[in-house]
Amino acid sequence: MSWTAIVSFAFRNIWRNKQRSLVTIGAMAFAGTIMIFFAGLGAGFSKTMERNAVEMNVGDLQIHAPGYRADPDLYATVNNTREIMERLDKAGFYSSERLYGYGLAAKGNASSGVWIRGVDVENEPRVTLLNRHVLSGEWVAEADHKGVVIGKKLAHSLGAKPGDEIVL
Repeated sequence: MSWTAIVSFAFRNIWRNKQRSLVTIGAMAFAGTIMIFFAGLGAGFSKTMERNAVEMNVGDLQIHAPGYRADPDLYATVNNTREIMERLDKAGFYSSERLYGYGLAAKGNASSGVWIRGVDVENEPRVTLLNRHVLSGEWVAEADHKGVVIGKKLAHSLGAKPGDEIVL
């Protein structure tokens, strides 16, 4: 049997019951449209999460001391940060120094374990958008060596508001 005969036979069979064929074609078109929509939605969510992680937290690149990723020790530091930052600046990249650690935050009788991120308040806004998302109060001023920015959940847990003193 030739291809033309097979195709002709198939089209005759499809249009023999037009209502059933139109319902089937419509259902498949609807399902295909929904699949394309949700694939695009998923890709958009994924791209947004990636962008938020980069812009709000890590930046595009992190430089750690050798062995820090395997064993995040507070004393495992990069010694020549100024030289590295100057080289990055010359190459057209923004950079900021950070210090990570864990500790305990307390206010009055309330306390909570915290992840501490010490940042260079002058350069951090060039690397991340963290400073734009302060809900109440202000981003730490460059001259303020005792100021902190805490998350909403920690502030609620400690009962802290802008201007309150907390102990780290």
